[in-house]
Amino acid sequence: MGIVVLVWAGCAGPGNGIVRTGTPLAEIVVINRTAYAWRLAIRTVEGAEVKVARIAPLESREVRVAGGADYVIEQSIVTPGADIPEPRNIAARFEPGERYRWRLETLLMSGDEAERAKGPQ
Repeated sequence: MGIVVLVWAGCAGPGNGIVRTGTPLAEIVVINRTAYAWRLAIRTVEGAEVKVARIAPLESREVRVAGGADYVIEQSIVTPGADIPEPRNIAARFEPGERYRWRLETLLMSGDEAERAKGPQ
């Protein structure tokens, strides 16, 4: 048992580990480690919108989707005036009864923002 980690720092991809939750849903813990507000739209590969979450700066939120399905996650920064690239689309498969971490990070964070985002050690 462990946790799957997906990180956006110019790219995203599966990390290591999985936690089994015993439910038909997949749980995604979205962790915003930036000073920006984000929008996360989770869609089926056919394009049907499943969930949309707005994540405030330094906020964490849990999102649940049907497990055993392939999704496309569109993530974009929605903070006005942020000089950030276009939204990114990332393919992911979430299995039933598993919990994932989806970290929102950027390479554009200042040192102070990065320290605040780390939180207590």
